[in-house]
Amino acid sequence: MVTLESRYLPSDRFRSLADGSGLPTTADGSVLFADISGFTPITERLRAVLGVRRGAETLAVYLNRVYDALIARVDAHGGSIISFAGDAITCWFAGENAALVAVDCAFALLDALHDVERIEVPGGESALLGLKVAVSSGSVRRFVVGAPQQIDVLAGATVARTGAGESIAERSEVLADARTVERLATWARVQAWRDADGERFAVLERPDALSFVPPAPLPLENAPPAGELRHWMLPAVADYLQAGLGEYVTELRPATALFVRFAGIRYDDDPDAERKLDRFVGMIQGVVARYEGSVLQLTIGDKGSYIYAAFGAPFTHEDDAARALNAALDIRAEVRTLDYLEPVRIGVSAGMMRTGAYGGETRRTYGVLGDEVNLAARLMMLASPDDIFVSESVIGAHADGFVLNPVAPVQVKGKVNPVRLFRLIERRERSFAERFYTTPLVGREGELAAIQAAMQPSLEGRHAGIITVYGDPGMGKSRLAFEVQRRLRVDVTWLTGQADALNRAPLNAFVYFLRPYFGQRREQDARAFDATFDELVALADEQTRADLNTYRSFMAGLVGVIFPGSPFESANERLRIDNGIAAIKAFARAEGSRQPLVLHLEDAHWLDESSIRALQELTYNMNSVPLTLILTSRYNDDGSPMTIPGVYSVPVHAVNLKELSADGVRSVAGAILGARVSDHLAAFIHERGEGNPFFTEQLALDLKERDALETVDGQFDLRADTAAEVPSGINAILIARLDRLAAQVKAVVQTAAVLGREFDVQVLSKMLREGERAHIQVAEQEAIWTAIDALRYLFRHALLRDAAYDMQVRERLQSLHRLAAETIEALYPDDHSQYDALLEHWNEAGVVDKSLYYTIPVCERLVGIAADYGRAERLLAQALAYGVAAQRMTLLRLLGDAALSRGEYLTAITHYEACLAAGDDEIEARILALDGLGKVHTQQGDYPTAVRFAEQALTLARDQGNQAGTARALTTLGDAAFQQGDYPTAHTHFSEGLRLFRELASPAGVVGALNRLGKIATLKGDKTTARTYLEESLNLARQMGDRQQLGSILNNLGNLSLDQGDSQATRAYYESSLRLRREIGDRNGVGGSLGNLAILMLRQGKTDEGLAFTEASLNERRAIGDRKGIANALALLASIAYDRNDLLSAQRYLEEGLETQRAINDRWGIATNLTNLGEIARMRGDFAAAGTYVAEGLALYRQLEQPKDIADALTTQAWLAQVQDDAATARQLYEEALAMRREINDQRGIARCLLDLSSLDASLGLYADAERRLSEGIEIMRAIGDKNLAPSLAALATIKRRLGQPPEVVHPLMRAALTQVQVAGAPKMKLATVIEAAQLLYEDGRYPDSAELSGFIGAQSTSSDAGKTLNRLLDDLRAHLDTAALTAALERGKTLVMDDVIARLQAAFDQG
Repeated sequence: MVTLESRYLPSDRFRSLADGSGLPTTADGSVLFADISGFTPITERLRAVLGVRRGAETLAVYLNRVYDALIARVDAHGGSIISFAGDAITCWFAGENAALVAVDCAFALLDALHDVERIEVPGGESALLGLKVAVSSGSVRRFVVGAPQQIDVLAGATVARTGAGESIAERSEVLADARTVERLATWARVQAWRDADGERFAVLERPDALSFVPPAPLPLENAPPAGELRHWMLPAVADYLQAGLGEYVTELRPATALFVRFAGIRYDDDPDAERKLDRFVGMIQGVVARYEGSVLQLTIGDKGSYIYAAFGAPFTHEDDAARALNAALDIRAEVRTLDYLEPVRIGVSAGMMRTGAYGGETRRTYGVLGDEVNLAARLMMLASPDDIFVSESVIGAHADGFVLNPVAPVQVKGKVNPVRLFRLIERRERSFAERFYTTPLVGREGELAAIQAAMQPSLEGRHAGIITVYGDPGMGKSRLAFEVQRRLRVDVTWLTGQADALNRAPLNAFVYFLRPYFGQRREQDARAFDATFDELVALADEQTRADLNTYRSFMAGLVGVIFPGSPFESANERLRIDNGIAAIKAFARAEGSRQPLVLHLEDAHWLDESSIRALQELTYNMNSVPLTLILTSRYNDDGSPMTIPGVYSVPVHAVNLKELSADGVRSVAGAILGARVSDHLAAFIHERGEGNPFFTEQLALDLKERDALETVDGQFDLRADTAAEVPSGINAILIARLDRLAAQVKAVVQTAAVLGREFDVQVLSKMLREGERAHIQVAEQEAIWTAIDALRYLFRHALLRDAAYDMQVRERLQSLHRLAAETIEALYPDDHSQYDALLEHWNEAGVVDKSLYYTIPVCERLVGIAADYGRAERLLAQALAYGVAAQRMTLLRLLGDAALSRGEYLTAITHYEACLAAGDDEIEARILALDGLGKVHTQQGDYPTAVRFAEQALTLARDQGNQAGTARALTTLGDAAFQQGDYPTAHTHFSEGLRLFRELASPAGVVGALNRLGKIATLKGDKTTARTYLEESLNLARQMGDRQQLGSILNNLGNLSLDQGDSQATRAYYESSLRLRREIGDRNGVGGSLGNLAILMLRQGKTDEGLAFTEASLNERRAIGDRKGIANALALLASIAYDRNDLLSAQRYLEEGLETQRAINDRWGIATNLTNLGEIARMRGDFAAAGTYVAEGLALYRQLEQPKDIADALTTQAWLAQVQDDAATARQLYEEALAMRREINDQRGIARCLLDLSSLDASLGLYADAERRLSEGIEIMRAIGDKNLAPSLAALATIKRRLGQPPEVVHPLMRAALTQVQVAGAPKMKLATVIEAAQLLYEDGRYPDSAELSGFIGAQSTSSDAGKTLNRLLDDLRAHLDTAALTAALERGKTLVMDDVIARLQAAFDQG
């Protein structure tokens, strides 16, 4: 009868317990030792390919598969598996013919391994396992040792010989000692003999088939009582089974492995061997239990004799590494008291490990497996007697409590690189002040001030009471207390005690600081105690002095100084505690008489009962003592605060540490990394760590150590596709928190973790068995999660959810994900809002057909409304990797759509072409791919190619009777015509598309067509028609709830309002669009809305706001990888820099944008950037470069047949001709541009051309023509709501003055211009206005003032245009001012600042 419990015992032991027969302590038979080879390199490979977590998990799967095959053969031969040692087993065969049965079993094991020996390692590699088997025969000792867990031990020379034989065996060999060969008699077929450790071993050939059947175990009617079996199992495993939870759940958790090698017991000839071994093992179990670890293995034989213990499994503590080191020191010390043992050798290592049951169906053990376990065993073998070797992985947050000396790196079997290790010497006592905090205190000024205020009474001679600093692990409680101490500006005595989860000795928290206070280190020093105590007595008043003398021996006893015959020595435990508390109180009175005293107790949530009593006593009748009691404490697991009961006579203060703000997280991360961090990285760390300072530090360090950071613009940013992992330092805290839950509650929490941080309680309830559902509320009471509403719960910390998820092995997670998906489908059939979750669950469950089913609708949404292109591309690539032919064309088409939306045009073309090449079976996908190619080439400005593909899509759609495809293709053809400025053709296509969409009753298509028609009407200046189209589109979008198109329509209504000059309505529309797009996650649209708001701000002269919106737009574009959007934002930044007269920055932005445009072959964008670079070159006086840039841009525009853009380029060429005094060419180009603008009704462009022609006329002295053109241009600007009128008004004032108009007519115009630029004006606009003002002052005859302004202009301007105007003005001024006066005025002007100049000019023209 095989039960869950029986699998944890050797089969013969289980049978003896069942029938009550018992097993002899001495027996004769055969021992089989089988060692599986090849797992070490496989472990390394799995770790490299899959990472620590998945590597350990996958290794365990392979190990179980192999063990299952081997154990079945041992069972078939009637053997008993005594023990496991990682990848090896020790088996016992008793009875007649034991040697023959054991040898036959050995060859059967080789056969079994052959079936499972090839391991396919991820990454396309495979590895072969090997098996070496040794058999020895003779007498053995069979012991039962240890308590409360009993361990079955097989010992003696016969056992040891199997280890020696295995050490000289080769792969797939069976070696037998001479006694076994002798017992085999004629069955023995010896191939060769080998020697090891003075013994001879035969290499056996497979014997002939046995003439008898190996004895099968007799069936058992009844199993032993469960209570009797629990003593043979790890207590935690027994509890788990007894609770009815099945086998202990396999998990991934951080753990520390400790191996102890021992020798000195003669098992065969020492009748006292069992007692000695039992005493030693019991001692080890006691030490390990003291630090809440687990003894997992006792092995006698291979690699000598050793014990393996683990800390962190099955329960994790934050300081498991420190516990292991403490245990190692205690074991070494206690072994020194056992005179029959040689000095031990100990190895310790730590890391992420796979914990849980492993083995076969009939024989298993609880184990902790992983690469670091193997390393700890090898360190044990490397250690010399009495040495403790520790791997680098153990050195961490708790290592500073120990003296660890580095050892030269050593090469270890299974490791490619030498291993760094340390020799553990002893514990190191340290004071609180020794702690080294590497980061500044951030975001705690309020809490710091509260503590300082609460301490004030003690600085004035009174008791300040108890101040408790509360916070979850990592919130910086100790850091805050240290900062309080550091910032004290008066002398105080600050003593720090430390409560301990393990050391519950009476008054331990106080002993922590009293021992060093009285000079007690490791050894008792009565002289030091007496000297310090006498000094303390001398400080005290008479009553306190008497109390100190009364309790002297009790204070001495507390710190480890025992005076023979003293009251302490004769007192019982209760009296020692009572008098010890009285001694502490007298101590506080005496020390407080010297100066204010602060008793600071760390981790007060772990205070023992006597320490709590001492704290209470320190508040009674102590009001006149300048004492402050500062405690740091976590909240209880249910979220309630730890309090000291019975405190009434002194103030009690609570300081609750909350999460850091986003800015605080940025500061901490920056301090840890030693550089500024980007908004993206700061947001990532803040979201993951939720403002916990320790978590913030660990996340930052983890990202740095994983090389997950890159430097961008002098600051750290997160690399793309960085996996979000929980660093080990945080993981231990979180897993310890989960381990404190009842096992049933923890299982529910792990199930819920599969559903995400926020989860539907109905889904979780359906996933659970009936009796488990009540644990949902228990977890809420334990503050694991909180209810958002009646249906949804939220894990209180994202990392807690991650830890609960990550500690589960892949096999269990796959099962839970499948259960979650099936539950959601049953609860919410055909609910599209659940598709994302269903796709995630089916993906994680590994169910391909279900995953593919949900991939397409989810990715349609991601590419469209959600604009989450990166996720869409990952999901689509994963779906294609499944290699399923069905819907392959659709998947490729969606990849093309994602790349198109990101502005990755060449990638989009590749995907669309791959879709077309994949076959003809998916006609819909083919139509959409052709249409997509039309869209790509439209975006690139390659309109002939765009039209060709769109027409192919149109033809195919019409041939197939696919009206939806026809309408889409017409829309693409309309977009291509629209981009070329061919509005009539665009209107025709959009109108035809609108008709088809109406016939199809496709509201989304109707909305899109109306929206496009509204854009055309806006650009044609038909504002009434535009509003009709857009408002119909708006109403329909609202009716159907199409929020994505609604955002686009609102944006276009903003554009319409901008052209109508209604800036208030424009901003309202843009902001509504932005808000809506943010709500739905349309990041592409968000970037566009931000860009439009930037343009609006710039047109209103609000440069700073425009810059802020532009930078926000650029960040959004970068976040989604929209390269075209990035280039557009860079162009806006260049425009802002240009307006600020920062020509170098403008050129840099344009060149970066041009590089991006060339990369995606955006021909229109390339042409625009080239033209703008030409303008920058012209302004800088580099006319040759300017000509080249503009000519290249103009040629592209002509190819694209873009009349508005051609006109812009012609205007730039005209400026270039004008500045080079080629007035005829300039006029010809201006007139050509003006004619084109009038043809397309480009009102803004018309106004611009009129202003430019006015400037040309004025330079030629044609002031009447200049006035006429300028006035017409200003009226158009006013009509379209362009607020940037100041330079034009100022120019009009100057021209009118030159035409003889009086100051009372001219000066109001100049004042209006100056007022406008003073309220809102870019630097370039201000400078242009000042240049006109300088010329007007000259015309007014105010030559010194004009000269002074000329000096200011010369100092401010880098423009060739301004330079030329300035030179003409200076030539005119020289006719009216002598050289000295002119020079002096120019020098004065160089010292002026813009705001003062504007103010002085306003005053000057007011007076005029």
